[in-house]
Amino acid sequence: MHTRVWQPGSVASSFAAPLPAALIASFPQSPGSCGHCKRSQPCSPVDGFCLACEPGWNGTLCNQPCLPGRHGENCSQACPQCRGGETCHPKTGTCQDCDPGWTGPSCDAPCPDGMFGDRCQLPCPVCIKGRCDPVSGECVCQAGYWGSSCNETCQDGFFGVNCSSPCPCAGGPCHPLSGDCALSE
Repeated sequence: MHTRVWQPGSVASSFAAPLPAALIASFPQSPGSCGHCKRSQPCSPVDGFCLACEPGWNGTLCNQPCLPGRHGENCSQACPQCRGGETCHPKTGTCQDCDPGWTGPSCDAPCPDGMFGDRCQLPCPVCIKGRCDPVSGECVCQAGYWGSSCNETCQDGFFGVNCSSPCPCAGGPCHPLSGDCALSE
């Protein structure tokens, strides 16, 4: 009499009823059959495939790592913007490092107030009428102000953010915030 023995990864279509989970779990998986099945479940006795993969893996056998730039369950999520275009962790989606001016596991948060630069470790200068740029650390002045600390009003003939726009008035001064031409009396 010929007895058929079930082997992990083989198609078990000759069995009349599904095998009990305890019996399936008792069979060791053969090397290379299933990779990283979710919650370390064995391969399906019906078709030899994983029912679901652990995050960071995909394919019917869960033995294919996520492609660079992808992560998560079934590699269905895009990686965030990590430093210099580096890829994120395929399982968690976290970045190893962020571009200057950014922080957090997904590099999606600007530096906290008062800090800038690489890993947000550098203290910002005092910006009296402005804010510190999280990448460069330079003060970005409010409209009508300029200078390294944003503490000077615009010189005649200029207006706007960092006093960088020339006044549109013919030979006359303009309002340092709006650029509206001043009326001469």
